[in-house]
Amino acid sequence: MGILDTIKDNFTQGGVVVQLAAQPIIARDTPHSVVVRVSSTAHKAHQILSIRVALEQQDRSVASTRVGYGNQTEIRNIIIAQTENTESFSLNPGEVRDIQLTLSLQNDASEGFFGKLGATMSQLGESLGVNDRNYFLVATANVKNVAIDPNSRIPVQLIDIAAPPAPIS
Repeated sequence: MGILDTIKDNFTQGGVVVQLAAQPIIARDTPHSVVVRVSSTAHKAHQILSIRVALEQQDRSVASTRVGYGNQTEIRNIIIAQTENTESFSLNPGEVRDIQLTLSLQNDASEGFFGKLGATMSQLGESLGVNDRNYFLVATANVKNVAIDPNSRIPVQLIDIAAPPAPIS
């Protein structure tokens, strides 16, 4: 392997691929199981330092400009919850590993006066059509000596409560 291949591996994802498998609906009151598949397509072994899964909220607000040149879009990403497996492991060429993680959403921010005020203002903004809110699960592998950590991102739907089980007849 030449010097250019080494430089390329350091500035790219280095031949490590991350895939995310999870249910597309996440309930706030229920822990959510996520499987992260890490595989190697490189010709050398890699040291995986950690695997992180985060639930990301993306707020998109559109404001019309006064000049009339169109609309101005502001995108804001907020991490709502995250979990991490910090147990490092070696990934050999062609090897595939499945890492199971559990993501729990804590609803402590909605407690108290300011939490309820923020939730009310957020709902008001949504009802006026100002905000477009989307949720994503993002899995990232921290790979040693690789500048851009490989990741995977899938859209999910966030609901307040899980559906109760069907009654037994």
